[in-house]
Amino acid sequence: MVLGYSISPVPFYDSLSEQFKNNPTAFGTNYPLLAMIDEPPSFFFFTDDDIDVSHIHNISIVQVGVQSIDVTNRFVGHGLLMADAEAEGGSHNSYIRFSPSDDFAFSFPAVGMYYYVIEVTREDDTPSVYYSELFCVKDDRQNAIRIEYGSPNILVTPFGIIPLGSLEVGFTLHMWVDALIGKPEYTFEETVTTRMGYEFMENCLTKKTYQFVVIAPEYLCDAMRLIKLCPDRTITQYGKPYRPITFDMSVDWQEQGDLAAVTVTFDTDTVITALGGYDGLHI
Repeated sequence: MVLGYSISPVPFYDSLSEQFKNNPTAFGTNYPLLAMIDEPPSFFFFTDDDIDVSHIHNISIVQVGVQSIDVTNRFVGHGLLMADAEAEGGSHNSYIRFSPSDDFAFSFPAVGMYYYVIEVTREDDTPSVYYSELFCVKDDRQNAIRIEYGSPNILVTPFGIIPLGSLEVGFTLHMWVDALIGKPEYTFEETVTTRMGYEFMENCLTKKTYQFVVIAPEYLCDAMRLIKLCPDRTITQYGKPYRPITFDMSVDWQEQGDLAAVTVTFDTDTVITALGGYDGLHI
């Protein structure tokens, strides 16, 4: 695509040869980007300059080695949108985005490897095709984390605005990662005054920090940056939602070079603060 980085968890390419498994350091190995059997992955990408924004000819989901499923009627009008990015201040004409609407209903026929194919029409009536990265559909949520994120604030790229909304209203992105939230860390911050050999606690703050580690390729590291920029986030594990007020990530590239260990830390609203000094002792 036109960007040198990925915006959404599922990147799109001009040809299948650009998929991750065809990178020299991947040695033909697929990365198992997760998706759930009843929730197709959301995505967002900018198109080339001369795409006709008015027409998506076809969208299909290819089950690798098995079948191609035409999902045009299920996606168009139910979360799939092609729009004019240049009209919103961008330098490129269009973007294509998908996030399931409230009335969206689709399930994959089976677990396995899939990818999207989107056919559009250019202004000169010639066809153009975009292929997504491979994703691995599973039916077990037990050992996976779901992250959904949006932003009421404007997110700007050199190619245009990313039109995210809040989790309650508007377009959001989500991803599933193969990870589990570890045991939390508890930290304390104290302000202490020392007088005549005694320590007096002026105030004390304690908070609880969660952490998990994801093995991720570069395109997923790119996409995870947006989570930090989005103030509206939900992280869900075992059906339990966490609403992070902070989100940080550190990337440690592994020896083979194509995958990184991404350590994610986040805080929720668990801060407890003690104000004032001691009552019983006066020096």
